[in-house]
Amino acid sequence: MKSPPIIPVISLEKVSIKLPDRVTFQYCSWKLCSKEHWLITGPTGSGKSLFARALIGDLPFVGGQVNYCFPDGSEFPDEKIVYVNFDDIRTMKADDNLFVQSRYWSCDESMLVDDFLSEKQIKAVNPFEVNKKRGDKGFNHYRKEIISLLKIESLLSSQIDHLSFGESRKVLLAQGLLKGPYVLILDNPLQGFDLQFKKYFKSTLVSAFVDQGIQLIILAPDSIDAPQCITHHLIIANCNISKNIPFKAIVNANTNIIETTTKPEKRKPCTVNSKNAIPAKKLIEIIDLSLSVKKRYLFSHLDWTICKGQHWALLGPNGSGKTTLLSLILGDHPQIYAHNITVFGKRWGYGTSIWDIKKKIGWVSPELQTCFVRTDSCLDVVCSGFFDTIGLYSRCSRAKRLLAIEWFEKTELLPFAYDSFGAVSEGVQRFVLLIRAIVKKPELLILDEPLQGLDTKFQKRLLKIVDRIATTGCTVICVTHSPELLPECITHELRLDA
Repeated sequence: MKSPPIIPVISLEKVSIKLPDRVTFQYCSWKLCSKEHWLITGPTGSGKSLFARALIGDLPFVGGQVNYCFPDGSEFPDEKIVYVNFDDIRTMKADDNLFVQSRYWSCDESMLVDDFLSEKQIKAVNPFEVNKKRGDKGFNHYRKEIISLLKIESLLSSQIDHLSFGESRKVLLAQGLLKGPYVLILDNPLQGFDLQFKKYFKSTLVSAFVDQGIQLIILAPDSIDAPQCITHHLIIANCNISKNIPFKAIVNANTNIIETTTKPEKRKPCTVNSKNAIPAKKLIEIIDLSLSVKKRYLFSHLDWTICKGQHWALLGPNGSGKTTLLSLILGDHPQIYAHNITVFGKRWGYGTSIWDIKKKIGWVSPELQTCFVRTDSCLDVVCSGFFDTIGLYSRCSRAKRLLAIEWFEKTELLPFAYDSFGAVSEGVQRFVLLIRAIVKKPELLILDEPLQGLDTKFQKRLLKIVDRIATTGCTVICVTHSPELLPECITHELRLDA
């Protein structure tokens, strides 16, 4: 029996991608044929996301020829190609709930996950339609399968605003699958997930997608952790296609590509509350913390003391309460006044000003990243760090702006300083937020998954900067799902259970 013919599903012939201020990917050609699964890699800021956005029709192709030919005969990318990316987290929430404390302080009830993944929401059913159709039994059955496959049954009764970053990613993936795409584009699909779910994703989820006839395009900084189903590899550099070769050729060849994407050596285990530590000034003290969410304890009688000169790793699976614990230190959680929490020698609820505390803390997190106005320049985002505001609402002095520009030069990000925050890649955004956090010389630097979306070069650069900051007397707390990528300065660790 003859195998079905290989048919081009997406075909680009000498096209360019038009941006508001320039033309990129000039005269590029590329094809996605049936039964192919692609890995698209490139350095941070190389244009991977731009390429994906053009494929789904968000950015226009100019010149040349573009052809789509899906199995149902459709020639348009609308909902035939689904792109799941970091920015989708912004669209999950209402505009008035886009603030970092919304997860804890939001009084208005946001949409439940159950409703967010409903047929009405997925298919954008018009509520004013006269001849309403009954629910699709096929959809409801498939929905049940997807929810079970992604293990998010327990999230259905949760509000969208109350989800953690990792939980939000799982819900967005479920939403993308329920749209029934022929091509599924996943941008850094493993970021935000703990090690257990990452293994499950590679061993089970990817195989399930392929079995459903979905063609995968995975965007990642490098080829490490690529699923076995990948057949082809596209390398992007400087907003242009650099190489286009079968994936096996890269795995088997002895090239520089493999050398730049090998896993770093694992760090030695951190010291846990070492008895030999020299007594020092207490910066943070949490005593007998017990906190529950929906009758489930996140913490039970937790004690945690951070002294000046210590640098901590905060580890644990998705949903273990890492970000919630940080929010209690930052003063962003409403329970700060109900517990014995002392920050810089001042206990919350005893006349302590949140803003006086925030002046001493630099902070980077995915939640913070989603809340910045996308039209603000990267320089303005950094300058807002002097005022601890999300957005620049006060006049920034020339001296402060020059200091911010100096940091752009030190981190080799000066070409992005005057670009809008929403126009740069997710990885560049995260590096810009690091500059924002350290530009005011904080006493405490909190890094929540700082390396997500960064290529190996940017990861090393960021870690080097953090280690340098740690030598200036600044205490570091770093949250990660990848202990081998912790800064060298880390001396202690706190590991939370599920």
